Amino acid sequence: HISCNKFKFYMFRQPTIALRRVHRMPILRSRRRTLSNAAEVKGIPSWDTLASKLPKAAPKMALDTALEASKPHDLLDSSNGGNLVLFRDRNGWCPYSERVWLGLMVKRLEFDEVLVDNQGYKPNWYYECVGSGSTPAVKWEDGSFQTESLDILYELDRRYPSPDNDQNPQQPLLAPEHLKEDIKRIVRSFRDIFPRNTRPSSRSAFLFRGSGVLPREEFEATLDSTDALLGESKGPFFLGEKITLADIAWVPFLERYSIQLPLLYENLYPRDATRWPNLARFYDALESEFDVSGYYARVQGDLHSWAKVLASAGYGNAGHAPKLLEKYGNDENFHLVPSYAEERGGSEERRKILWRHYRELNTNNAERMCQTPREEAAAKIIRNHAAILKDATRYLSAEPEDADTALRAITSAIQNGLDPVDAARELRTALEGRREGQDDGVLLQVTSDLSKYLQSRICIPRDMGALPAFEYRRCLDAIICAA
Repeated sequence: HISCNKFKFYMFRQPTIALRRVHRMPILRSRRRTLSNAAEVKGIPSWDTLASKLPKAAPKMALDTALEASKPHDLLDSSNGGNLVLFRDRNGWCPYSERVWLGLMVKRLEFDEVLVDNQGYKPNWYYECVGSGSTPAVKWEDGSFQTESLDILYELDRRYPSPDNDQNPQQPLLAPEHLKEDIKRIVRSFRDIFPRNTRPSSRSAFLFRGSGVLPREEFEATLDSTDALLGESKGPFFLGEKITLADIAWVPFLERYSIQLPLLYENLYPRDATRWPNLARFYDALESEFDVSGYYARVQGDLHSWAKVLASAGYGNAGHAPKLLEKYGNDENFHLVPSYAEERGGSEERRKILWRHYRELNTNNAERMCQTPREEAAAKIIRNHAAILKDATRYLSAEPEDADTALRAITSAIQNGLDPVDAARELRTALEGRREGQDDGVLLQVTSDLSKYLQSRICIPRDMGALPAFEYRRCLDAIICAA
């Protein structure tokens, strides 16, 4: 894994790039030069050529109310049999939204999405639909609305039952009748096991009390009890081999713990199989089982996003951001820390297989998806390149033609399927084939700066899933090092 700078915060928008400034990176300014036609650089395909490799069917786009605040009448109209609509936090930070999102994925239901800004403005029409204005919420096909994540998950089974009331592989039950009492018991256990009297936060939940981080002993007690509860079944999940509503209720919080606890305390790794073997098995199943491919391919957050959130003041820490361990990522146990998309991805062939599982479980949308996670990552840039360039040229003070050439070169390197190091070398060779009269190194510098910009602006899972993000980040890191 190539990494030139470990802590980057990803703020890439879907469907368009964010125009607000989160922070400025200490990047180099490109030297000015005589304008040239960027398209004349040999070996770098045009946007039309890059787009020709995308699926013919356009992807379903989530409506982002922060970018488009007008009322979506087509999604809310149920007069002729409306659609199932999920209203969730736009950043993918809300753990309760994550529960419902994951439940819909496990149920293999087709649904539309409306993204709501829980940290900013919410349009008035949303309050008209959902009185509290909270997320998650679901609009059912009959036009009625429902809130509260666990209530929605139970209602999914009632409205979309499996044939013969069994765990049908085409539409599994989240709470099979013979497991309902056990599911309720495990859900209730969450309140007893996770630390009490902690500050509420959707991004750093169950970590802070007052303005300080909880003592290490409380986290260890939580992990001990969770591991013991998981050990009651033959696993890997709470109630056996299949994921149920009980697991979905816990997943968002255990996901955050797996990344954020090692940032706070030395050698506190929830994935450590020598200390918490049942938890380690649970995490492994979440990131590899066929039935939960929607989690590791789309719903799951990642190391960089959760680390940045944890280091930011105001997210559940009363405005006092904790100091993260400086040695993070350098000790011998680093492989126990990250989520699937960071260090546990295995070979590229393995990631392609997992992505294929995701496509197979989303038969209604498979034709809209790219064949590989790397192609999916490139598609995000191709479909948003105009908005990216509009912001990037202001942010980097680069000439528009240079930025366009650099972005096409970067996108081609991500899309072409080469090893990231080989892709970076080919990109450098192409960029060195500049027209006579250009300042030496300018285009390479713009490409390096633009790669850093792309790294800094993406947010997982808001903009793409963990699998595409892994490929996206690997390739950009290689380009930064090569340039």
